[in-house]
This record gives sequence, structure tokens and C-alpha cells, in this order.
Amino acid sequence: AGTRGVLINTGHYEEYPDVEFYLVQFEDESGTLGLSLGCWAEELSVSIDS
Repeated sequence: AGTRGVLINTGHYEEYPDVEFYLVQFEDESGTLGLSLGCWAEELSVSIDS
């Protein structure tokens, strides 16, 4: 749960014009999309240990 989502839009805050943020929605356990959330790119990244 919470691992698959939909990108709704991208944008930036006026105070940080060089930093992009993302409006996303994530699925719950039943596959229903939840509320829209604003996220920074690093919050959407996955690190893979090698």
C-alpha cells in the first residue's frame, strides 16, 4: 500500500523557483486513490542497496 501513485501536476513555490515539487495521489490497499499530496522529488525517490 502507498507504493503506486499518479502524478497530477508539477510546479514550484515562488520562494524556490529552481526547486520543483509534485502533486501526486497514492493508492490504498483496495486500489482507491487517496487525497492529493504535494511532495518534493527526494520524497518520491527510492534508494536501492546494491
